[in-house]
Amino acid sequence: MIGQDFSNTRRTPTLSFTLEGKTPVQVCEQLAKKNICAWDGHFYAIHAIEVLGLLEKGGVTRLGISVYNTLEEVEVVLAEIDRIARKG
Repeated sequence: MIGQDFSNTRRTPTLSFTLEGKTPVQVCEQLAKKNICAWDGHFYAIHAIEVLGLLEKGGVTRLGISVYNTLEEVEVVLAEIDRIARKG
């Protein structure tokens, strides 16, 4: 995960992450097949993404999870991300 951990009370419900061996585009394409909306790229934070060494890798995958999501939806997303990460 990129950014502050979830113990920070000022954290937004958006999270950015990378998966080793997968580009953000690949992750988003796989999530889309399961009707999970996610975005890829630098999100206008080009310098930050460059400093993190992620620009040439396509940036990050970004999800917005908030109070309007159910626990079941979050569990489905986590399971799908785990499946994508394990897929060779």
